[in-house]
Amino acid sequence: MNKLGKTIIIWAVIFVVSTAIGGALFLTSTEFIDYTTGNYDSVQVNDSLVLPFGDLEINSLSTDIEIIETDSNMVKVELVGRYTEGSYANSPRLEILEGEKNTVVNIVYPKYKLVLGFAQNRLKLNVYVPKGFTNELYLSTASGDVDGANFEAGSLKIKTLSGNAKIMNLNSDYLEVSSASGDVDLENAITDRINTISGNVKINSFIERNLNVKTVSGDVKINDLGNKKFRVYFESVSGDSNDLSVFGGERIIDVKTTSGNLYVA
Repeated sequence: MNKLGKTIIIWAVIFVVSTAIGGALFLTSTEFIDYTTGNYDSVQVNDSLVLPFGDLEINSLSTDIEIIETDSNMVKVELVGRYTEGSYANSPRLEILEGEKNTVVNIVYPKYKLVLGFAQNRLKLNVYVPKGFTNELYLSTASGDVDGANFEAGSLKIKTLSGNAKIMNLNSDYLEVSSASGDVDLENAITDRINTISGNVKINSFIERNLNVKTVSGDVKINDLGNKKFRVYFESVSGDSNDLSVFGGERIIDVKTTSGNLYVA
């Protein structure tokens, strides 16, 4: 079995196992509530933490994450939004853990009540980083989306299951995005590595470093904003690509797919 086949199997196993674990955790922490029997008010959530400087890891389940650059010299996370009264046993909150090499922030979701009827739970996690932030930022979600624009980070790593990732105008030394079924959309964000299973990949950026992209069935579209000084290597079982022979240079774009197509411009 070649390296691509092994990669596909590994990602497929990760996806199945992660989905099974997520479903099991959801069912074991859920009880049922009937919302068709009356009216319920929404409850506001507003929890925030000021964090020490250093590498930061943030873990979310279904809550969207947005990265925001500020003029402040502090790193801050803020959980905001509303949820339908009674759908959680308690209000969701933030938890901070001091690791050996980084600071870890988790969103603690209380026991969820599976509803019959209509319940709105809209939460969002804002991550505020100062200008010139040079540390590593690691963001992990299950179904939550990750968005960010016009900010700096020494290193940015994003991992999702079904959540989409959209990053614009990022200045960083390293960018890596991994997703199972979520789409990856990068604009003016110099990228190093992207892995997806069925998620599509769209890159509209300067290709200033070597770029490695692996997908199973996701399509890949790359539009270089620079001088196109790169070579493109494309390995696929059944995917197609446009004419790649016109590209040449020192930097390398290496794309591997099973059935996903590649378009480079």
